[in-house]
Amino acid sequence: MRLASFEITGHALLQDMSVEVRDHLVIIGANDVGKTSILRLLNLLLGASVQQLYQGLAITDIREGTDVLVVQARLDGFDADEAGQFPFAMTVEEGKPDYLLIRLELRTPEGDPDNVLIERFFPDSGTRRSPSREQLLKLGWRYLPANRSSAADYMNGKNSPFRTMLDSVELGEELADLGGLLDQFNDKLDLNPALLELRREIAAHLSRSIPRSYNAESLAIRTAADPAQEPLQDVTIFLREGDQLRGLVEQSDGMRQLMALTFFDLAQAKANIVAVDEPEIHLHPSSQRTVASLFAESAKQRLVVTHSPYVVQRFEPKHVLVVDPDSRSRQIASTNFTAVEKEMLQWWSPQLLEGLTARRMLFVEGLADRIIVEAAAQALGISLDRAGVSVFALDGADKFSHVLKVVGPNGFDLPLCGLCDEDREASWAGNLGLKPKKMEAAGFFIARTDLEHEYVRAIGAQTVAAALINAGQAREQGILQSTGAPDLASVTDAQLGTFLSSVDSRKVPAARLIAPMLTAVHIANSPSLIGLLGHVQTGSEARDVE
Repeated sequence: MRLASFEITGHALLQDMSVEVRDHLVIIGANDVGKTSILRLLNLLLGASVQQLYQGLAITDIREGTDVLVVQARLDGFDADEAGQFPFAMTVEEGKPDYLLIRLELRTPEGDPDNVLIERFFPDSGTRRSPSREQLLKLGWRYLPANRSSAADYMNGKNSPFRTMLDSVELGEELADLGGLLDQFNDKLDLNPALLELRREIAAHLSRSIPRSYNAESLAIRTAADPAQEPLQDVTIFLREGDQLRGLVEQSDGMRQLMALTFFDLAQAKANIVAVDEPEIHLHPSSQRTVASLFAESAKQRLVVTHSPYVVQRFEPKHVLVVDPDSRSRQIASTNFTAVEKEMLQWWSPQLLEGLTARRMLFVEGLADRIIVEAAAQALGISLDRAGVSVFALDGADKFSHVLKVVGPNGFDLPLCGLCDEDREASWAGNLGLKPKKMEAAGFFIARTDLEHEYVRAIGAQTVAAALINAGQAREQGILQSTGAPDLASVTDAQLGTFLSSVDSRKVPAARLIAPMLTAVHIANSPSLIGLLGHVQTGSEARDVE
């Protein structure tokens, strides 16, 4: 059995959504956009008791102006045993696999606005009868929230995942042998002189405190485990380091977190769908990648909420659900991006996460352009972070067409803008499906001839050349030889722009040198920079007004 899709409508925070679950689901987004709310609602739908439903939902979960909050899931892939638990609830369509719909509705009862009515039922069953406890167990949902503890008691206490695993172990014929050993241990405790004296001492004190007499035989010091039934009751797990054994309480936070995830994972023998909120807590990036790989390769279906690019990177783009800053959900169509294409795109890397969760992605051709754009925004007093803009350096303008497959209209359909050199204008316009003269209206601006030429024209060739020479980034003789000018005073803006842009190794050092020099006056003299940042600022101000 697997979760095939779900819908959420009428939620106070989340925009209405309809989500496909393709094997696994990785939910990403900025803080406070509702990622955890999605898992919480699915947990209430698929795993919670009636008491937990009323503890976990309130009137405030219903969107203002809406009568009802609805969470509905579709499950398919049932085997015969699983389907047998839902004889009148399954949806049967001729020529198609059977599937199951389960629905949760939260509303205020008519005439009683201070209370809530919660119904959870199978819509195609013909009744609104709640699922039984056995039916919920058969769904096989398991949820590990982000507020989990990494304390030792959580990992091996009475209700811990480790205890679940241990209790499922069948000891077979060894059960009687272990019970016998425990009996021998308890006999030794009973005969030990020091413990006998301790029992006498306790008995004497009790006899003075309680209106009855006690002696050493009235008390027993022994293991709490029942030798006949539960010989493993007090058993726990240790890590062996050389000749020493170290308990869980002695491990680091990160190690305890890894073990908590391991225990939780292994304990889900009967689970079909395993949801984990922020598996990366306390983990080093290398451990995050390891855990994410185990999740992505798991036969069980995984639902993960994460802020970690290292976790996202281990899954396919078709598995990713983006919750944007306006709490809308975005998914790439699985037909538009295959696993093979993902391997071909080197940029499917940790830096992508920031762009996927931003309000707008701003594309530039390379790192030098990014340095200049970010410095220009700062010089104009524009906070790109506050505006929700993520600047993405493509490391080559030709990669724009590949990236667009994922973030463009046929992918996650994110709001985009950008800046490219003049020689890429026609190519980028074609990729965007625009005529070149419509580029600026869509948020894409062109540096003539390129950004190096533009900032040299804006600042002045002599000023830029002097800065390069004084910083040791270029020699005067080298500039003169490259440009053919007789002296620095004769070097034109176009010549110095070509000097900087014609050799890739010059671009980034020059951008780092020029960035602190940029002023509002310089930027006003750069059509592409002032246009792009004006577009960004207008969009930010419009959201502030809203």
